Amino acid sequence: MIEEILKKLKKYNIKDYEIFNSTNSITSIDTDKTNFDKKEFEYDEGYGLRILKNNKITFTYFSDKNHIESSIQNALKIIKIKPKLHNFTFNNKNPKIKVKTYDKKIIDLDEKDIKELIKDMIQNIKYTPISCSVIKNISEVRIINSEGLDCSQKETSLLAFAYCSKEGQTGSEFYESYKYDRNTILNLSKIASKKANQKTKQISSVKLPVILEDDALINIIDNLFLTQITGDKKHHNSSYLIGKENMNIASNNLTIYEDPFCEGHSKTNFDGEGIEDDISVLIDKGKFTGFVYDKETAALSKVDKKGFCSRSNYTQYPTIGYSNILIKPGKTKNLEEIHREYVVINNLFGFHTVNTTTGDFSLIIGNGYLVKNNKKQFIQGNILSGNTYALLKNIQDIEKSLKMKGSYIVPRILVKGLTIS
Repeated sequence: MIEEILKKLKKYNIKDYEIFNSTNSITSIDTDKTNFDKKEFEYDEGYGLRILKNNKITFTYFSDKNHIESSIQNALKIIKIKPKLHNFTFNNKNPKIKVKTYDKKIIDLDEKDIKELIKDMIQNIKYTPISCSVIKNISEVRIINSEGLDCSQKETSLLAFAYCSKEGQTGSEFYESYKYDRNTILNLSKIASKKANQKTKQISSVKLPVILEDDALINIIDNLFLTQITGDKKHHNSSYLIGKENMNIASNNLTIYEDPFCEGHSKTNFDGEGIEDDISVLIDKGKFTGFVYDKETAALSKVDKKGFCSRSNYTQYPTIGYSNILIKPGKTKNLEEIHREYVVINNLFGFHTVNTTTGDFSLIIGNGYLVKNNKKQFIQGNILSGNTYALLKNIQDIEKSLKMKGSYIVPRILVKGLTIS
């Protein structure tokens, strides 16, 4: 259908364009106990089209060749009200293929294999299974533009989820990767069972060192930091980090960077605009290196930055996004051997309540535990409150072991100065 699109673009004298083609083949199976009653198969292919005219850009998408012309016509109407961009051009350099972004083991998984995998997951659950599910996705992406860019890559994704309960207490765990790791997936059930076996309660207010486990730390980095460093936030003056570029906003123990080539879920060779990816440091020993941009936001903001464009499929307008996020490990083997009294937090909820202007937050503890007087008490429902600046500044120590969770590779960190009530 590319040729049909090019013919229509020529008909309307459109010389500057970008075509984003994606295909997705999704197999989803969800079960409780032995009933495979939630089975879905989906195939989707289509084209996202960006048009540049008179320094203005617009977007449309379609999956039927009969809709190409009407989509272009509508886009040309919308472009009239779009803001003018500063020196915007589409990417003119073809990226070099560097890393493999798919796993043949996932491609070869058929329905029977997935059902057998889920049956084994259920057998590993010690208590009452609520749900076990596996979602397999095979996709291909191709980007073509008027500047001569033509790049493509095949991608695989596997998401597995185990959920169970014991006497009203629930436990869950998930796996997300571009690779198939059967042993890790089967271990999800054991982790979920362990969480379901924890008798939790709310505790009295304490102010102790807090150890953030992977899920809690990922949510904090994602919601309190990554969402605040996008170029559109700066353009609209809506980030608490404005004016903090090249300043120390965190402990010098903390280094966060994006690595599209490592083994995380979002492994890729190029971003959503076909720009060759590279490792980018976001916080360097506590120093905030600056806001991140895709090409359109950079042009709107009149800055010469790019490389952070994300698209999940052809229907999505290009937005600022990330590949794999890593936190540099520390030197401590086990944070829990350093302190006699502390709180470990597994996960947090309520990030929609964060004050993005001041950085203040009050978050609900999903589960964790308090260690005091050599006793461990599992906790749930307490409130963790503080300020993002203070949290980042008060990182006291970081473990040297790393855990991969989806697109994140992180250690556990220890923070002081937070209140649990």
